[in-house]
Amino acid sequence: MKKLIYIFVLAGVLSCGTHKNVGSTQKAVTQCKECTVEVLHNKNITILGDANTGTYYNITDDTQKTVIKYIYGQNTNTPYQDSGYTETLLLTLPNELSEGTFKNKELSKLNAALDVQCYCKGKAGVYKINEGVVSLVDKVVTVTIPSVVDNQKLTSFSFQLK
Repeated sequence: MKKLIYIFVLAGVLSCGTHKNVGSTQKAVTQCKECTVEVLHNKNITILGDANTGTYYNITDDTQKTVIKYIYGQNTNTPYQDSGYTETLLLTLPNELSEGTFKNKELSKLNAALDVQCYCKGKAGVYKINEGVVSLVDKVVTVTIPSVVDNQKLTSFSFQLK
């Protein structure tokens, strides 16, 4: 019995130091009912890919940047796992940025990407965004991007950071 208690105490003490700082997440205000906005402080996006794997992204720790995930989600038939449709626009903003506008080629500084998740052949995947406008004025982010897939939902929208 003493050995069992000793093992539980030892496991509890050793597990205390294994927690990793994952950054802070906050929500933002949007007018879209099917949309949510996640703000990941102290994070950065790296867009990767090649001919074999396609395009994908990786979110990493970075104390100089903030990742914004604007998510449009539609669940058409809940009993089926792959019946939903989701578009996620990913942006990286510098932490010290209070106002600014990024147009077309300047969007590469934001690592902008559109992640389409659905059971639809030829449409699902991650697309790097190289055209459009992203502006930040008085904590309101306004985004306008061209359609990169058929029937794209996220083309023009705005939301307010808290």
